[in-house]
Amino acid sequence: MNSWQKPTRGRHFVLVDTECTKSVDDVTRMFPVKAEFSQHFSRTDLRINVFFISFAEVKTVKELNLLWPKFNINVAPDNVPNNIGNYLAISNLPNALRDDKIAEELVSLFTDEFTVIEAFPSLVTVNIPNVKDAIRVFRFLSVLKIGNEITAISMRNEDIPLVRVTNLPKNVNEKLLVELFSRAGNITHVDIFKQGGYRRYYVADVSFERVENARYAIKTLNYTIVNEKEIRVSQYISRETVREVELNTLVISGLPQYFSSPMLKVLLDSYVPAYQSYMDEIGPHHIRYGIVKYTTEDQADHCIAVLNNAAVDGCQIKINRSKRVAICNFAIDTKDEDVLAMAPTSFDLLNLSARDKQKRPTMYLQFLNEQEMNEGIQKFNSIISNGVRLYAFELKKKRNINSMRSHFVDEQNQHCTVAIHNINPTATNEEEFVRSCLRYGNIEGYHFAPPVLRVVFSKPEDTQRFVKENRRSWVVGGDKLSVALSV
Repeated sequence: MNSWQKPTRGRHFVLVDTECTKSVDDVTRMFPVKAEFSQHFSRTDLRINVFFISFAEVKTVKELNLLWPKFNINVAPDNVPNNIGNYLAISNLPNALRDDKIAEELVSLFTDEFTVIEAFPSLVTVNIPNVKDAIRVFRFLSVLKIGNEITAISMRNEDIPLVRVTNLPKNVNEKLLVELFSRAGNITHVDIFKQGGYRRYYVADVSFERVENARYAIKTLNYTIVNEKEIRVSQYISRETVREVELNTLVISGLPQYFSSPMLKVLLDSYVPAYQSYMDEIGPHHIRYGIVKYTTEDQADHCIAVLNNAAVDGCQIKINRSKRVAICNFAIDTKDEDVLAMAPTSFDLLNLSARDKQKRPTMYLQFLNEQEMNEGIQKFNSIISNGVRLYAFELKKKRNINSMRSHFVDEQNQHCTVAIHNINPTATNEEEFVRSCLRYGNIEGYHFAPPVLRVVFSKPEDTQRFVKENRRSWVVGGDKLSVALSV
């Protein structure tokens, strides 16, 4: 007992019972001092038995292993990265734990307040509002080892050992990707899935053992030709960042026809390096454009300021922001092909996305520039489909709550903002809420952040009618919502 010593700070231990025979009482008796914090995670069907324990007075790992050699004992780090935040990524999950519910169960051991943002077989990201809870999750899960090592890290994109691979051929398979990406380092998992609507395409997430391997893969394997297709390899980004990228996609026209994706990357790296860039033939006329994606609005603006109207090998290039449009009021049985046939053919479509899994009759188009977007909106707004006039509008950048007024509301229009409260925090069907608002008139913008949705109508009379009719009666998904003017 004399070998126990009191350190200057508490220590956190993760004990893995490899034989799955010990109980909480067994572990409690193992220590001569009372634990300040303890949790037990057991899945006998997966042969997992783990104990998470914190002490103010601790033994060294070596002494603990001598005391109980049947355990794998790891000490959680006292220090955590300075940039630890509310978002954590639990990556490199062993096969036995590749289930978001199990990852959810692990996090729930340390805090009740968290939200699963997205879940892939090899990666689960969570939002933990309390940073202290996030630090506790980080400390324990970053040293938990069951088969492979589970790593809980802060949600900095560059710190996640995962790469996103796009523009894959249809006959892609896991064996082919493993063979290719093993050049960059040891791979722990490969996920292949489909995305998109009318134009279905394949995407893969490749998980590495080390962050350095992922960075090397991006550097050396981007633009590699696989079965006659030029694949694109970029860092994994969270779903929130994906939304930013969609709103900060630039289209470069006028580039020399021989311009390749690597040449475009070299051009951009000299000025404003992009998250992703490539050359692509777009639309029925197969015109070659440079597609450039940034993760922030400032980066995209800087690229336009520096390179717009610049001369590249004797050709003057033009840079435009791509524009996203939502088209509402389609009949339930409308097919993607029907929407594509309605689209104007005088310009090219950058992307066509399908309705979501709930088959809500809203379609999304991405146009190459503002002029073509306006033409598209005008065309769709003139179409009557199954007796109902379509409604098309631009999807504007979602502002944070504090800056919405300065962007959307002026002195003459200060009573056009409506706040809808009591939305279920897990709700993701923002289009359904917005589409319900559109029945009362045009909207200038909105901010969807459950439990609150703020909508800015174009006219004060539309705002007043919406509030009057819905103040006590708007029910969505069984939840009675509270509607009020936001002043």
